This record gives sequence, structure tokens and C-alpha cells, in this order.
Amino acid sequence: METIYPVNAISFHQRYNTFATGGCDGFVNIWDSENKKRLCQLHRLPTSISSLSFNDEGNMLAIASSYTFELGDKEHPADQIYIRQVSDAETRPKSDWGADKGGKQNTLGGRESDDLAFSKLNHVI
Repeated sequence: METIYPVNAISFHQRYNTFATGGCDGFVNIWDSENKKRLCQLHRLPTSISSLSFNDEGNMLAIASSYTFELGDKEHPADQIYIRQVSDAETRPKSDWGADKGGKQNTLGGRESDDLAFSKLNHVI
């Protein structure tokens, strides 16, 4: 049986009209709405994603990870805020990549290590 988790947060990228979602599974996904495809999935965080926000330039994503009591009142990780740098390869729609390098289609996807791109703030909600 497959478990389906609710989406708690959504943030739209102002430049590319793509969007990021985060939910109770602890994953952030970035989506291309025009092509109805996921562009990338970031590494799982310790608990639910409660809020997301791209900065105005669209090169940073703020992620709030906070237990949302989907499994009731139980022990859980501390609330955290993460700031992650995002690249064009993670946020730009596939349809925009064709003309970049002489018409060759580029491969989209995450980086080798998302862990290096996260900066955990010394701030607990």
C-alpha cells in the first residue's frame, strides 16, 4: 500500500513560473507546471515541510521544517529553517533549455550533494 502525504507549502518562482512544494514526507519538489513534470527533488529533511519561499532573484529557497502533528503528539525533531541555493537546472522549465547550447537539450536534475547546499540557520522556531 502506498502512503500519500499532504502538501503543506507551495512557493512560485517569479522568473520561470515553476514552483516548489513541501509536505509531511519531508521532501521539497520543484515542478514545471507547463510540462506537468517534476524538475527535481531535494534531499529529505528530518520532519514535515511547513513553509517555503523563493527569494526575489529566485536563486535561494527558504525551507521551514516543523513537525505538523500528522502522527499525533509524539517526540519529534526540533523545528529548523534552512536556506538552500537553487540553480537554473533545478528551477527552469525544460522547454527553456533547448536553445541554450546550439539546440542541444540539457539534462536537468539535482546536484551531486544537496547536503553541501544547505545552510542551517542557528534559529529554532
